[in-house]
Amino acid sequence: MLTVILTGQFALPYDLSALAWGSYFYVIFIGSLVGMLFWNKGIRIIGPSQAAVFMNLMPLVGIICGIAFLDESFYTSEAVGGALIIAGVYLTTQYRLLAYKLARYLVKRRRQKSLNDC
Repeated sequence: MLTVILTGQFALPYDLSALAWGSYFYVIFIGSLVGMLFWNKGIRIIGPSQAAVFMNLMPLVGIICGIAFLDESFYTSEAVGGALIIAGVYLTTQYRLLAYKLARYLVKRRRQKSLNDC
């Protein structure tokens, strides 16, 4: 990019239609600014460590949008990858609940075993 600017081959596209300029500003303001505002609001609500986990969903959303809007093919490797992403996000966000249930189960099992030994 720097080479293009320094050699003078860079020029702004002044001959764009109103629709093209509208699309350009839509991407800037709605796609970037509003998206960033919602992202920051979400971080404030659930915290940065939880929000970081959900960034793993971006490739999955990209695959789904590619299939829905661009008529791309869907392969088994993408299905496996999507399942692994969802499983990882689920386990990461629900680890306290899962750990609590597992601990409760193990304590209950240990009590039953100690009662059976007596």
